[in-house]
Amino acid sequence: MATKVNMDRHVREGWTVGAFIRELAPQVEMIMSGQSWREPFRNKQELADWCRDNQPYYKKGFLK
Repeated sequence: MATKVNMDRHVREGWTVGAFIRELAPQVEMIMSGQSWREPFRNKQELADWCRDNQPYYKKGFLK
């Protein structure tokens, strides 16, 4: 069963969970569809690591 995520939860300096997702979603779509120089993510951990490295104002522990 999937965990429900509160998209309105404030995580850092005016950013919400939903705002982080909206910021990175177009890049993730390009990567996963093969339209990027980066290879598609092979597993959830690779995706989480990439998100952490590419989020503006990343707060450790936000993505699990």
